[in-house]
Amino acid sequence: MSTINPKNTVPTDRESGILNRQPSNTNYAFASNFHLSIPKIRLGTYFCTEVGFPEMTCEPVRLQVPFAPSLKFFGDKVTHGDLTVKFIINEDYSNYNQMNDWFKNTLVYEDFFKTGTDLGFSAMTNIGHLLILSNKKNPVARFRFNGMFITNLTSIDYNSALTDASIATATATFQFSSYDLDDI
Repeated sequence: MSTINPKNTVPTDRESGILNRQPSNTNYAFASNFHLSIPKIRLGTYFCTEVGFPEMTCEPVRLQVPFAPSLKFFGDKVTHGDLTVKFIINEDYSNYNQMNDWFKNTLVYEDFFKTGTDLGFSAMTNIGHLLILSNKKNPVARFRFNGMFITNLTSIDYNSALTDASIATATATFQFSSYDLDDI
């Protein structure tokens, strides 16, 4: 916490000199250094190739003023987008089937009632973690997504006309209630 020196109004935690203005870490953050962990789809995390981190928006409150542009103030509601995960489908389709089963269990499907127990909302949602790694693969941040549930699972495209062997991939979209940045 900085304090203000009353004599010259310069914060006391600042040191003068050009060498003291350099950042302590000049490494760039690589978008390939992450690890996704969702307990309901344990087989999907190893084959995860891409994560689309959700955006956040806050609409401003506008106050109409006669004969002038409207005044804008901070809004009262923050919304976030979807979490998208692209993954490679393994040869026995077990990771795709885990997501497919979770998707079907969140809806009123016949499979939901086959268990004979009342699963409730807690069985449909989950907590997921996105671990951000440094350039040396050490964890630097962990985002915890609360109340996750799957809302979209893309199709798997097959094409025998391709000359090169292509890898089967799919994309899953998740909604969540909130996310937090946890200490490492």
